[in-house]
Amino acid sequence: MSRVYTSVTIVLSIIIMSISYLSMMKHEYKKYDKLISEIEYCVENDMTENAIEKSELLSSEWNNSAKKLSFFVSNTILDEITDSSAKITPLIRSGSDEIIAETEFLKKRLKRIYSRDMPYIYNIF
Repeated sequence: MSRVYTSVTIVLSIIIMSISYLSMMKHEYKKYDKLISEIEYCVENDMTENAIEKSELLSSEWNNSAKKLSFFVSNTILDEITDSSAKITPLIRSGSDEIIAETEFLKKRLKRIYSRDMPYIYNIF
């Protein structure tokens, strides 16, 4: 009977860890999606100083989140997002047109991390 209790405990702990990971990913995705949208808005409305502040905030916040997510997500994906978030501030300062493309890349990458790990029926089978 102890094997049954042990098995149930292991299964429940896996379920709890998965739910907590998914809720953390949802929170992180929404936070960064909002921040990236604010950067795009500032860039489109020529509010350069606000865009630079928000891009620096994005970069520093992402470095903290990447450490948390490294337990669950491949490091190559996290490194791509880190590199891309580091490019945003110099692109804003130089007035480059590539800033919107870079922010869209970030949004799509973050969404892919979030949607890839969601337990949809086609992800399970």
